[in-house]
Amino acid sequence: MMYVISLGEDGAELRPLEPWRAEELLAHMERGRDFIGQYIALPDFVTDVESSRSYLQSYADKAAADTGRIYGIWADGTLVGGVLFRTMDVGLGVAEAGCWLEPSAVGKGPQAHSSKGTQSHHTRTRRLL
Repeated sequence: MMYVISLGEDGAELRPLEPWRAEELLAHMERGRDFIGQYIALPDFVTDVESSRSYLQSYADKAAADTGRIYGIWADGTLVGGVLFRTMDVGLGVAEAGCWLEPSAVGKGPQAHSSKGTQSHHTRTRRLL
């Protein structure tokens, strides 16, 4: 299901990050690899288009199995970050959430809005903690 959620007046948007966006994810990692890599291991997994597509496919598979999700944050049409549920167990009502931004988006608010929005949605509709 394709959707777009506005993250505020600055035009930032939250959208599903799907395998067909592998090249966008790779370009995003190239722009923010060193910065993002200080905090999470994602840049280690996304090193070329094939690994980017494989990483996104793993989340498409998790979404289909209802065990994880990944969303991208776009600003002015460019992927600048993301929010994910690395693991989800709907039966137990728990999930592990993560987020990241490239340097150009830090301090502009999209991460806070997207994290709050996805967590709020999943807490209300999926009963996850």
